[in-house]
Amino acid sequence: MTHAKRGMEAMSRCRANATRRLPVYGWLFAALLAAGAAPAQLLVPVQQPSKSPLSEHVYFSRISLLPRDPGTAVIQFDIGWTGSWRHDVNHDAAWIFFKYRVEGDAQQTWRHVFLKADKVLNPSGYGQGAAAPLSFDWGCSPKDSKTFTAAGDTQFDFQVPDGADGFTGAFVRRADHGMGTASGAKLTVLWDLTKAEGVKPDTKVAIKAYGIRMIYVAEGPYSLGSGATESGAFYTFQPEKKRGAEKERISMGGATMVIHEEVAAADELPPYRVTSSNAIPTGKTPGRLWARSAEPPDGGEIPASFPNGYRAFYMMFCPMPQALYASFLSSLPPDQGEYHHEQGNHATEAGWSGAIVKSTDPENPYEFHHGRLKSHCTWWLKWDDATAFAAWSGLRPMTELENEKALRGPRLPAREEAGNSFWGGSYGGGRYNAHPREMVVTVATTNGLAYRGTHGSGSPTNWPGDWPLNKSAQGTGVRNGQEAACGITELRGPMWCTSCRLDANLNDPERGKLYGFRAARTAPEAAKWNSVRQEEETSPVLQGWPGGGR
Repeated sequence: MTHAKRGMEAMSRCRANATRRLPVYGWLFAALLAAGAAPAQLLVPVQQPSKSPLSEHVYFSRISLLPRDPGTAVIQFDIGWTGSWRHDVNHDAAWIFFKYRVEGDAQQTWRHVFLKADKVLNPSGYGQGAAAPLSFDWGCSPKDSKTFTAAGDTQFDFQVPDGADGFTGAFVRRADHGMGTASGAKLTVLWDLTKAEGVKPDTKVAIKAYGIRMIYVAEGPYSLGSGATESGAFYTFQPEKKRGAEKERISMGGATMVIHEEVAAADELPPYRVTSSNAIPTGKTPGRLWARSAEPPDGGEIPASFPNGYRAFYMMFCPMPQALYASFLSSLPPDQGEYHHEQGNHATEAGWSGAIVKSTDPENPYEFHHGRLKSHCTWWLKWDDATAFAAWSGLRPMTELENEKALRGPRLPAREEAGNSFWGGSYGGGRYNAHPREMVVTVATTNGLAYRGTHGSGSPTNWPGDWPLNKSAQGTGVRNGQEAACGITELRGPMWCTSCRLDANLNDPERGKLYGFRAARTAPEAAKWNSVRQEEETSPVLQGWPGGGR
């Protein structure tokens, strides 16, 4: 079936069940005024696209822009999402960022908002108002729409990553332990007007707020490989062993007999334990990291600058949601939107995955419609779609080592391990919750090993120089795949094979039906701190939980 025909069928099927449009992000026009002037005037917002289920997204309401001083303005908003938690092992968070457009801009360019912060954790000017009942519009399926109500009483922490690639957004998370819906009223962040191109005190601007649900993967050791024979799996290289290795000598009638025992596969391919963020030695030397295929350099190393998974990071809760990708496309200039929009509307055969289609709304030229899958992920991506999104959102690509930790966590491996994420991230499972495979940075090429984990600056066309080449995809691969594709013969249902590296060195610049993407961001050191209990959070579990499993 051609892309065009597949896309038309999906569009026809999805439009028949389409919801009315609802806000996926906040939007306003306001005038920036000098300190001491009257409050900024909120103008009528435009119509917004529809949204996915609550568990996958972060919602905004009542966004306003308030004057503060000549160098900053206050962005105020209500926020809410469901399924939130925090305990001593990890937590979820919302990565929030903003875009602005100057009124009268002929190019209709959405530029990135850079934040101002005097420290990483709970900087001055960041806070929230008193608890108040809140409501958010959302679309639970292509057939209806609902209103999500929340108490608005969650106490939040703010983390604003700093440094040369910082101030592009903030992590909003629970300030202390708890579970359930997270919501708060009149949260405030500071916009750094000194970095706002084209903005003057009397400039009218449009503001959009975006939120991505993220999962905290805590710092600590973890294992690469399961000790079994998955395609391309990592392992610790072992000394040469004779199959008839001497195990025991028994004397019989003056003669000595040698009892032999074959070495088990788990002894030949033991998992490699990552115990620090230092360089990892690689090669066919005992004790070094090696792989069954797509090997790292023989006699080399994975440099300390490469994100090897030991250090804490945040990852997206699920691969790119369709609603989020539609919002990303809608924020781009028309030619860029066309380039990053797959001609078959990112639809799979028979409409299982739904579609991302063009709309007639000039403010939101792309919208999505869900299919039968519960995952609501975006399919048919290519590497430079992924890098454009990561750069636009202030995030970065994940590495294949981070991917393995994201699934296994600190657990000791189980042979032929397959299952969901230890940390609570969504990786699918079951016929109706299939997820795409995920593009990552590989350790099998020099282009991949040059990656330092620099974060995007908010521009979809300005990729950091250490990222794998966006047009050729050299230095990239694909991880995660159902067990049947990984050489595991005992099929236990569609789950992700944790250690399979079947296509870890694929370097494919083209779109693939099964290609998806999950972005990440290195966690600030302040992420370990509990501001309510005034202590650094840790757990013995993070040092190596003995429960492997599937």
